[in-house]
Amino acid sequence: PSYWKAIDARNEGDAPALVEVSYGDDVGKHHTILQSHLVQPHEHFSFPEQTYDEGAWASVAAVHNIVVTCMDGDKAVSSHLFEAHPSSLEAMHGVQLGCDPTGKLTADL
Repeated sequence: PSYWKAIDARNEGDAPALVEVSYGDDVGKHHTILQSHLVQPHEHFSFPEQTYDEGAWASVAAVHNIVVTCMDGDKAVSSHLFEAHPSSLEAMHGVQLGCDPTGKLTADL
């Protein structure tokens, strides 16, 4: 299987970035798990692995997509959606991004 279990988001820009990671899907008995964090300039935040309780065992909720919102103070300037396209199984996928106060985003997923 090819999927990302967790995300390490690094903000290399000069403005804060609100990063939202969506795990899993809403197919069958599962639900989408959403985590968000405001990553300050030149900092990083690790979004941990999420799981579903399957009774006697737990299944991994794979990263489905990532939304990056560039901020200017308390105001959202621009939002960008990135679908996960893993080529292998990764325990922690690194994402480098950079926002500036005008909303311009650079990203390396």
